[in-house]
Amino acid sequence: MSNYTGFGERLKKARLMKGYKQTQLATMVGISSQVISLYEIDARLPSHGVLIKLAAALHVSTDYLLGTEKKPALAEATSVDISALSKDERKIILDLIRLFQQAHSILPPDDLY
Repeated sequence: MSNYTGFGERLKKARLMKGYKQTQLATMVGISSQVISLYEIDARLPSHGVLIKLAAALHVSTDYLLGTEKKPALAEATSVDISALSKDERKIILDLIRLFQQAHSILPPDDLY
């Protein structure tokens, strides 16, 4: 249908990896489950705004959904509240995350938080 062949398959895979039903993802993004279904069968592509919301809800990049990135980078990303830690402790944790990202080629070496 488009230059983004396989969008629907990648969307469905990312949705299932998060354990969401089409209705749950639709609610999170603010569209109908019928539209999610159309996306997943490659009958329709989302607008830029909806694409960004889908990627955010599924914790994947828009590049992954569009097929320009092969793996769903950070698909297993989680949020952890470290606000109760001291400034030095937060810096240590962020530095450690950055080292892991660099080791796995997720983050360019010069990228800073």
